[in-house]
Amino acid sequence: MEQYEPARDRSREAHGLLEKNDYQGALDSFVSALDLLPENRHVARARILCNIGHIQVRLQQYQEANASFHTAHDLFIKGDDRIAAGEQLGNMGSVYRDTENWDAALAQYLDALSIFGKEGHRPGIADQFSNIAYILARQGKLQDAMLNFTKAQAIFADLGDERKADLCNQNLLALKPRVTLEPETMLCASTCCGHRKSPQCA
Repeated sequence: MEQYEPARDRSREAHGLLEKNDYQGALDSFVSALDLLPENRHVARARILCNIGHIQVRLQQYQEANASFHTAHDLFIKGDDRIAAGEQLGNMGSVYRDTENWDAALAQYLDALSIFGKEGHRPGIADQFSNIAYILARQGKLQDAMLNFTKAQAIFADLGDERKADLCNQNLLALKPRVTLEPETMLCASTCCGHRKSPQCA
């Protein structure tokens, strides 16, 4: 609608700035877009907040990023998009992962897994099994980590996602003979890296 065009313009501007790796400029444009949207546009506001959160992570503004993802989660719930809401829980988990708050990361990933399980969203289920496995390995719970990587690998393979299935397999191969080593010396990055990729929620 014409009344939302200014917000769309700011969002397009933000995506253009992201392509130039101008993260602060993109953040400012997304914030402007958010300000131009009415409060009742729950899903549209949530998508912008998701993008804002991803950029804040890149700028190492972790507390602000989690606040953005949390608000996006609540708005997606209001907009009846439970899959997107679950993705925000995963994003919050990844912020905690990046700041090495393992217990908080695990709690968020488990909450995300619960939502994806109820919705039957298999890609999300697999991503969270992998994320949970990574955290368990960092906590030294290697057998539990292997179990979750195995679950994730099977689903990724069934979905035809060879890249993520291979990452899980690499982690399993690394864990099996080295259970006495420190986890960080052996693991690939978790397969679901959420905010590590370019923001693309809107």
